[in-house]
Amino acid sequence: KVAIVGCGASGMATAFELSKLGFDVQVFEKENHIGGRMATAMLNDRSVCMGGKNIGKTYREFRSFCSELGINDFEDFGLNTSSGQGNMARTFDREKLFKSAIAYASGLSFKDIRRILPLILAVKRNRRNAYFSGKYFKKFTKEKYEHETLSSYFSPILQRRLLRPLAVRNNGAEPDEIPIANFGTNIAMVLDSYEQLRHGPNELFKRFSQRVQVHTGKCVNDLWVENGSMRGIIIGDDRHAFDTVVLATPANVSSRIVA
Repeated sequence: KVAIVGCGASGMATAFELSKLGFDVQVFEKENHIGGRMATAMLNDRSVCMGGKNIGKTYREFRSFCSELGINDFEDFGLNTSSGQGNMARTFDREKLFKSAIAYASGLSFKDIRRILPLILAVKRNRRNAYFSGKYFKKFTKEKYEHETLSSYFSPILQRRLLRPLAVRNNGAEPDEIPIANFGTNIAMVLDSYEQLRHGPNELFKRFSQRVQVHTGKCVNDLWVENGSMRGIIIGDDRHAFDTVVLATPANVSSRIVA
């Protein structure tokens, strides 16, 4: 009997896989809806999707999860951005990738091209190279650039034209906030596709809730521990017995529960 605390992407994935293996799974979510950062919110009478818009074709686990719940309707979300260059607006259009790349590259220094091209080729060659923990960036940053950010490695013109639109779009961060070692994930997303569920994630959440028992509006505030052994979870003043508890919550929330 397993309690999953948190019903964002991690909680749903964990609960779904354990339930397929035959475990008795219950999920507890403090909000009145599930989905975490992929949830929807209401803007007047319109439903607005808050996340889950960059679902690439390499996101095989997520797509498999959707497929098993009968959801296969994806649509392109695009990686389209424009920036002002003098009195012109240059547009980066994913459907015209080569043409856009040439337009953005014109006027860049040889030094910038020499620096960014090997990073792109390394990620294209092996997607594992995109990650901070991958061999490529681990070696690359260890040699010289362990504490360097994009703003200290690339010129202002490249940052303004390409890096800032890309970083803000993907991370909500400026180039001077992103370590070079994290840049590979941005490159990987550009080389992949940008897609989203055509009708939003609510139908996916609904079908998940039909397969796994979900309790919304239930805030787990403590673990039930007796004689050094974990017995379950505590919600308010109520104790609920479980053999195993999985915290699928952000690190700061998990640390408060464990403390």
